Formats: sequence, C-alpha cells, structure tokens
Amino acid sequence: MRVFLAISIPRFEKAEALLEEVEKIPYSKPVKTPEFHLTFRFFGEVTTKYVEMLKEDLSGVQFRKFALRVNGIGAFPSLKKANVLFLEVESLHAISENAALAAQVKPVAKDSKPFVPHITVGRFNRPADCTGLAKKYGSIAYEQEIQKITLYESTLMGTGPVYAQLKSYQLK
Repeated sequence: MRVFLAISIPRFEKAEALLEEVEKIPYSKPVKTPEFHLTFRFFGEVTTKYVEMLKEDLSGVQFRKFALRVNGIGAFPSLKKANVLFLEVESLHAISENAALAAQVKPVAKDSKPFVPHITVGRFNRPADCTGLAKKYGSIAYEQEIQKITLYESTLMGTGPVYAQLKSYQLK
C-alpha cells in the first residue's frame, strides 16, 4: 500500500475558482479529492506490517500545532514551465519542525528532495505556462489552525488518487 503523512485542508472558494481554470489547461490534472493535503512525508509503497509499526512510531512523535497560511501560488519547476501547480504555504518554524520530525520516522528509502511546504492543486502531463494564473491568483490567501496530522493510504485509480485515513494524531 502507498502511504503518506499529511494535514488536510478544506477546499475554499478562491481555490475552487483556480481549480476550474486549471481544468481548462490542456494536459492538466487538477486535484479532484474532497480536500487538499500538505504532505509532510511520503513513505511510498509499504507492507501492512510496516504500516502497523509506523502507526505505533508516529504515536510517540510530539508534532506541534500551527497556523497554516496560504499566500499565493507557485509551480515546480517554474510558473513558465509548470509540471505541478501549488498553493504557496508560508514556511513557519513549526511546519519545518514537524517536517523534520516526520523525516526521522522509519525511513523506507532516503528522501532525495528537500521538504518544500506546498499544497498541490494540479499536475500537467506537459509543461504549462501558468504565469497568467499567477497574476490572477497571486493574492489568494487562506488561514487555518492545524490540530491534527494524519497517516493516509493512497490508492491510484484511473480517475485520480483515492485517499483513506489510516490513523490521525492530535498535535501538541
């Protein structure tokens, strides 16, 4: 099973408008899940036994509460040649601390990329120019107090991923 550790964020009005525009871009795959996620750690394809050990290990981690702040949009590798379009997340100390704690939990394989807090809203099969979206949605903002972090299972389907909550943990 594919698993990851993340916080969930409800979809909000301005993000819905952005998603509608992303859907009009050729070769786009906008996020279709009922909520957004900020992923702290992707564990990849693991066994059921591993997931049970992971749940126990995560129970002992002292993740901290924080206020999530979304400010604008960005893209990997760039807005001009986007493969992934995302909501930018203000990089707070508590987010970095939580990411560092998540990185210490039962590694499956060494993470090759540094943690960059972001909330994916769309992916593109071919690079897309999202500079127009950045101008229009550059001031998109959202704020929420985060109280829990969740271990999810991700099942890939033809229509997109389906997520199931495996276990949630209250933040301290």
